[in-house]
Amino acid sequence: MENKLKIYIAEDHQPMTETWIELLQNYPEIEIVGNSSTVQEVCHIIKKTKIDLLILDFLRKDCLSTF
Repeated sequence: MENKLKIYIAEDHQPMTETWIELLQNYPEIEIVGNSSTVQEVCHIIKKTKIDLLILDFLRKDCLSTF
C-alpha cells in the first residue's frame, strides 16, 4: 500500500485553488484531500480528517480574526 502525502487547500480565490490542484495532481505521491474557501470549513475538516500539509492563504480577512 502506498502512503501519499495528504494535502488540504484553504484558498478563497477559486483560480488559485485550481492552480494548486493542477500543479499538485501531477505528483503520484500526493493526494489532495479537499479544499475550502473559509476558515470555518478548514477548522471543521482538519478536526475530522488526517492531513499532512495545509496550504493556507494567510492574507484572508477571516483568517486574521480566527487565529
